Amino acid sequence: MLFSVGLRLEPTATASHGISALDIDLLHKSSKPRLTLLATVIGLAISCGEVLAQELSVAQKVEGSVVILTHSFPVATNVMGTGFVVSTNGLVVTADHIVLNEKTGTLQEPIFAIWNLGMELRTVRMKVSHRFKQGTSGRDLAILEPVTPSRIGSSHLDIGSTAIVGDGVIIAGYPLVWDRVKPYPLLRRGSIASTKYDSDGDRVLVLDLPSLKGYSGSPVVDANTGLVVGVLSRAPKRPETGFSLAYVITSADLRPNR
Repeated sequence: MLFSVGLRLEPTATASHGISALDIDLLHKSSKPRLTLLATVIGLAISCGEVLAQELSVAQKVEGSVVILTHSFPVATNVMGTGFVVSTNGLVVTADHIVLNEKTGTLQEPIFAIWNLGMELRTVRMKVSHRFKQGTSGRDLAILEPVTPSRIGSSHLDIGSTAIVGDGVIIAGYPLVWDRVKPYPLLRRGSIASTKYDSDGDRVLVLDLPSLKGYSGSPVVDANTGLVVGVLSRAPKRPETGFSLAYVITSADLRPNR
């Protein structure tokens, strides 16, 4: 005996338009990957925009916090290097070798901090408040303060970020690029190449960015957080490698009882 089996498909509400429920289901399933990809792309674009906006904000703050350190006033004809403001009462951090006459072993005098307010330059006479280097030992760091209480710079930087290998950093300073130093800080971006090196027993950061004369004393700022992770020192013994060195600084270094 033969048996015949008949399969009947009931028409759906969309059958009259030539689209079955099965077609809709397949269309929906095939769209999912594309919708997911589109959402991912949009999310990445928003994330990248936020990162760029954050780095721009950090760069602008850094730019307003660095000062020229010089012996001469009112024209910066004898530029020593760069410093950066770390408090509202005018504390400035820089590299120790900037404020020390290494030939005589005495402090450089006088010291002026100069910064640009757009249409004019402001100048304040500074004095050395604290040195972290004695002789050949210690970190290449120094803290300056105004001779008379003054507000310096248009903003200040905070210290306290932990340096992490691979993180992006920004430095800003007044390098000798042309025939003379101009009162506009130059920013340079790089990354932390290593945190495992030391110099005479003091931990240093190796930066994957070249340094120039005049950048000494520049802040090394985490590009994401805007916090200072180090202070740019000298270029290494082989500057052609494109690396530079920075000494680690912490918020504890700014305390009066340091």
